[in-house]
Amino acid sequence: MSWLADAINDTDQTETKAREPAIKSKTAEIERLSHKLSTLYDDRLDGRIPPTVYDQKAAMIESQQADLRRDILELESAILPPLTTAVEITRLTSHARTAFRN
Repeated sequence: MSWLADAINDTDQTETKAREPAIKSKTAEIERLSHKLSTLYDDRLDGRIPPTVYDQKAAMIESQQADLRRDILELESAILPPLTTAVEITRLTSHARTAFRN
């Protein structure tokens, strides 16, 4: 049981560590797109691009940001079954025969 508990805990920690860089990367990409959108807005205000081009590009950037935010939420909500539950179910299963006999 100790080995199983350690293995499940290691898997959980590995999964959590694997998600962190992905979340950071997607957050940085959202920030980069925000800067791009701000620059695009400045170009629009200064008359360097027409309103139709701004609207099209802004919609595309906002869509990309929404996709990234959705990806981050999925990564943050990806939860493995609690360690205690998995170990307890296995412990109960391994002792079921003895408990049934008693």
